[in-house]
Amino acid sequence: MYSPKIDEDLIPHLYRLGKSLKKPMSTVVSDILRQYLDKIKVVESHKGISCMAAEKETSYEITKKGGE
Repeated sequence: MYSPKIDEDLIPHLYRLGKSLKKPMSTVVSDILRQYLDKIKVVESHKGISCMAAEKETSYEITKKGGE
């Protein structure tokens, strides 16, 4: 499973927030990410690069949910 590294400058903030909420930092980070991701929509689109090849370019667009 992919485990991204959290920037070092965020750790003290997350640690104190976790202590104040009486939750592990991992739970705090998951909660923050869920709240953010619940508010946005990521749309994936594919564009052909070449007519001769089956290669495709993938791009992503982020929009607010409900603002479609």
